[in-house]
Amino acid sequence: MKKFLLIVPALLSILNAFDAKAYCDNECREKNDKYTIVKHDERCDCRSKCDCEKKAKCECDEKCDSQCDCEKKNNKNYEKYWVQYSEDNSLFFRYLTASLNKKCPTIIVDKNKIQTFERHHTLNESFPLKICQAEIDNIQNHKIQFKDLNISTKVSQIDKISIIGDTGCITWDGKLEQKCNVLSEYPFSEIARNVAKNEADLVVHVGDYFYSKSKCVKEKECFGRPYGDKLDTWKVDFLDDAEVFFKKKPILFTRGNHEKCLRGGDGWSVILDYSRDFRKCSTYTKPHSTEFEKFRFLVVDSAEAEDSLIKFKKINKDEQKEQLKSYISQFNELARFIKNDKENILVIHRPVLSKEVRPWERELKKHDINYVLNYAIQHSDFKKVFPQIKMILSGHTHTGMFFELKNKNHSLYQIVSGNSGAFLNNTTMVTRNKKIFDYKIKDQEQYKGFGFSELFLKNDKTEKIKFYDYWGKEKFEKVIK
Repeated sequence: MKKFLLIVPALLSILNAFDAKAYCDNECREKNDKYTIVKHDERCDCRSKCDCEKKAKCECDEKCDSQCDCEKKNNKNYEKYWVQYSEDNSLFFRYLTASLNKKCPTIIVDKNKIQTFERHHTLNESFPLKICQAEIDNIQNHKIQFKDLNISTKVSQIDKISIIGDTGCITWDGKLEQKCNVLSEYPFSEIARNVAKNEADLVVHVGDYFYSKSKCVKEKECFGRPYGDKLDTWKVDFLDDAEVFFKKKPILFTRGNHEKCLRGGDGWSVILDYSRDFRKCSTYTKPHSTEFEKFRFLVVDSAEAEDSLIKFKKINKDEQKEQLKSYISQFNELARFIKNDKENILVIHRPVLSKEVRPWERELKKHDINYVLNYAIQHSDFKKVFPQIKMILSGHTHTGMFFELKNKNHSLYQIVSGNSGAFLNNTTMVTRNKKIFDYKIKDQEQYKGFGFSELFLKNDKTEKIKFYDYWGKEKFEKVIK
């Protein structure tokens, strides 16, 4: 009996500790899944485990306070690698390393060794990188392997596509600062994990990767975050979290307005640009087509296209002419890729045909259709083939939206998946005047939370699009006929 009485307090102590741990685990997880519980007491100390330790893969001091600056530590061992779709219907295996003297690696493609070659080598302080690349055809299925990357690319039997967009965390001149270290406020890491573990055959990123434009000065949950167009910022805004799906799925990248040359353009041109050869940032990236057995992607760089006629008129006339001329040229070039032999899907960052109310921009309430893009379509060869477009995949507006549109000769679907990380827009869908040009809005729906979408193509007769929250829970589904 005495032994039992001695054991009881010990058991109670263990149970209490377990309860405290469970309670604190839950409390800390609700605050931010990147936190580590330091003490399981009544304070529930959810002190950060140094966000930069996860994001920048570097060593921090044990205190791990919010100012822990790891930008320049341990960069020389940094590497990332992925498979992306590119120009001329090609696939690129791309390898990025901060070890400038490192040899370009060998990869395995269909059990054959393939040597990668240097695409770019820079001593630039912002991007001290060596980029290696191997080109692979996209006319047959392939098995691509390198270290822990194991990707099967398909030309036929594409059943499901994950769509993400606008994935970075916003820090803008102290005017708008996102809580980048709080999962519920910036959930791209969770979205990336869900995209990695689902059964999609490929990932489409509809643009806008770079958002940490300036130093975080007000919001404590983004203190110490790298900023400006440089490697350290691209790491925390996109590369490190995206690594989980880099190793499993090929990716189609699209350029967004945040990758303009005066914004995040250097990072785009060095790291993600789908051009075969490296070139310094240019205002426009040429369009391209990626072909599959039953459909093709038509990719357009819409970074410079002004959203509204009012905004367009505010820029100088020479720039107005240049924009219109350049986009007419792009759509003329894109038109030559279109045939009526398979489904045509336009992938473009800025929506071509969408309609929403933006409370923070009164001038756009009546001008909420992209003026430059629509002008260019109407004045180019693309106008003739536009009725052959079945779907448009876009981002730009930080929400999830679906539009089914129809006129006398054409039915198409505008899908907006711009809610994968950056601060959400308070946009609402229109309830009156449900027309966009001569297209009637037959159906529309919106998901206003963070998340991603998936396009299901398995059934030839009836395709569908599903929108999910950032945990991967389905929010709504629409049929695409």
